Amino acid sequence: MKASSIVPVRGMGAVRNILRLCLFVLGPVVGLNVTQFPSVLSLLTGQTARMNCTLIPGEERVDDVKYYWYRTRDNPNIRSNGSGNFLKKSSRLSPSEGSLVIRQVILDDSDTYHCLLLRMDAGPWKNFVGEGTKLNIQAKPEISLSADPEKETVGLPSLICLAAGFFPSNLSISWIVEGDVSHQTEPASLTVNSDSSYNLSSRLQITDAHWDRGTAVICEVQHITLPEPVRISFSDSKANWSIPEIIRYFMIFVGISLMLTAMICVQNFKKMDCFF
Repeated sequence: MKASSIVPVRGMGAVRNILRLCLFVLGPVVGLNVTQFPSVLSLLTGQTARMNCTLIPGEERVDDVKYYWYRTRDNPNIRSNGSGNFLKKSSRLSPSEGSLVIRQVILDDSDTYHCLLLRMDAGPWKNFVGEGTKLNIQAKPEISLSADPEKETVGLPSLICLAAGFFPSNLSISWIVEGDVSHQTEPASLTVNSDSSYNLSSRLQITDAHWDRGTAVICEVQHITLPEPVRISFSDSKANWSIPEIIRYFMIFVGISLMLTAMICVQNFKKMDCFF
């Protein structure tokens, strides 16, 4: 009886050894969970996003695993049913085993991306989802400073500082005027573009009658995407005049010349000789 009670124990050890040998021959053990990195990725529009997905070692063998990538916005309930709108390869998207690459990112790409693995070796399919990579896309502002001839009063310039196409919306515009020159500023106005980026403009009106047309006016813009504040200087020189402003001054010059010519003709009683 004692001998017979020992045999099963030895038999179980032999079975375990055989199973271990089979697993060694068939291949490495595959984990039942996945991990993603990085957990957060912040980029500027136009850059390339890369996120990775790897298996965590476990104790069960999986012969066939399929990789899929999806974004939370398109699949809010994917964890419950394992099916959804998975990302497909395109000119900008490259989903593959272990990685997802998004080229030329845009603001609309901001979302949380998940790696999903389907286990297909035996029994019902099982899905394992990574914790996700949160992709934050930001956009740098395009900054310009120009004169607005239509708002100019008595030769005193009206300037517009514009920051366009930026994201997120928190951006500040401030003015710096050289010397003791009186001026007024209008509150900045914020608008939204079709791609969800923002535009912000601010206006400065010189009110000092002793304004020196060579005095510099500086527009300063601060935004999270700028490593330091950006300053653009404006001096009322021809290089900064807009085309409509040049035409306007040219027409004034022509008008004054014609008036002077007419006055001379009247004084000399030679109107017809002046114009023909």
